Amino acid sequence: MPDCIGLVAGEGELPPILARAMLGRGREVVAIALCEQAHARLNPLVQRLYSFGAGQGNRIIDTLKREGVRELVIIGKVSKEVLFRRWRLDSRALRVLRRAGSFRDDALLREVIREFESEGIRVVEQSHFLPELCPKGGVLTHRRPTRREWRDIAYGFSAARGVGALGIGQTIVVKRGTVLAVEGMEGTDETIARGCRLAQEGGGGGQGEPTGTGSAPGHAHGRDPDTGGDAGGQGHRAGDRSGEDTGGRWRGVCPGRG
Repeated sequence: MPDCIGLVAGEGELPPILARAMLGRGREVVAIALCEQAHARLNPLVQRLYSFGAGQGNRIIDTLKREGVRELVIIGKVSKEVLFRRWRLDSRALRVLRRAGSFRDDALLREVIREFESEGIRVVEQSHFLPELCPKGGVLTHRRPTRREWRDIAYGFSAARGVGALGIGQTIVVKRGTVLAVEGMEGTDETIARGCRLAQEGGGGGQGEPTGTGSAPGHAHGRDPDTGGDAGGQGHRAGDRSGEDTGGRWRGVCPGRG
């Protein structure tokens, strides 16, 4: 296995965690920061750090090849706003976007991976370096959901998978059989926060909103840069949830008591 590995990093807590895990395995990290936050968090950790916009595909791949990178991991949130500003996309980024045919997360990620691998750079799953952040199925906190909460979780699971299959998003917020929020371009954190806010405005309090997260069929879950271990976890804490059931590729998050 090559000693040098690339890290393409967006926003969130996970990029520095992943960098430490890579370094801990004796890998030399070449990092590409796609935002100021990622640069600031990675700067104390890695010696070979570059900053590019997400639409600068030529410079990103040219830099990785020049540094001898043959493997990389993509992690962290990348805003889709750049896709609506075509003047910020170079020829390679535009080619990837044309092949994807839409702004759907799964289509974009698939074509980004294809582009890297066409240049001899294999995209590695995040779980290879962070297995401890991939929860198994079961209740992860201090109490089990109530019967009503299980019903919400089951409904949320079904709805989230349906939404994921349409390429809309992978997270919904449900309370008492009602969908409070569906993830759009804003991402997981803001979806959960919006759902909690709507529950509070409706007089239900900030607690008690199970959250269902499902993967679309064919979604490259293990190589998805914006994973539930980062944005989702932060949003759950903000919403004061303390019970979680993770089965396969979905989560049901329930309220704590006391």
